[in-house]
Amino acid sequence: MDNSTQANENCRRGTTRLVRGDRAGALADFDRALAVDPVYPEAYNNRGVARHGLGDLAGALADFDRALELAPRYTEAYSNRGTARHARGDDAGSVADFDQALEIDPRHAEAYNNRGAARHALGDPRTAIADFDLALELHSRYAEAYSNRGAARQALGDLAGSVADFDLASEAAPREQIDVAVTRGVMPQVQHGRDRTPWWGRQEL
Repeated sequence: MDNSTQANENCRRGTTRLVRGDRAGALADFDRALAVDPVYPEAYNNRGVARHGLGDLAGALADFDRALELAPRYTEAYSNRGTARHARGDDAGSVADFDQALEIDPRHAEAYNNRGAARHALGDPRTAIADFDLALELHSRYAEAYSNRGAARQALGDLAGSVADFDLASEAAPREQIDVAVTRGVMPQVQHGRDRTPWWGRQEL
């Protein structure tokens, strides 16, 4: 088996483990993939997702940085780095990464949602609402985007609009069911309880 095939197999196995919630096992597989192919951007991105899930934000950011060095138009790596920057309190850097992701892929609903959440965290709920609107144009049953728009509307004093959005979020996916979600990838969501602070989308593989 050549190095490329071996790296691909390790990366695929790691991705499966990550989707199943085995972050430590996934991390070991991505380490093995990178040991035989140290210029494999997808393995760096996916290892970054595993490290973020394990609480190693510095390691996650280093992996997303390396993925982007190798593949400068890697949308998911920008989006994942934006999420990790938010987790470290760097919302300005987070917005910059989502800007980059959306420049590459302007139909990336989760990047709009996450950029809106970062903008709200920076004290700009009005601009955040524009991002949530764009996310919902692309994904009409995006519960997190409805919830986030509701929080932004609440911050602006639009209580009727806020309640309507929270109702739509519940219809799209009951709040108690919104947890670690799987689409193209996996992200441990930043959940803030019942205070209607922004919800974040998913990290992507």
